[in-house]
Amino acid sequence: MVELRVLSHGKISALILFAAQMMDVRRIKLLVKN
Repeated sequence: MVELRVLSHGKISALILFAAQMMDVRRIKLLVKN
């Protein structure tokens, strides 16, 4: 149970980091366009 929790938490944190990176890329693209 604990291992599954750690794995799910890791997946969630990875998704959050991935989403943050995508947002940063969008921001950089917008800045470059402007």
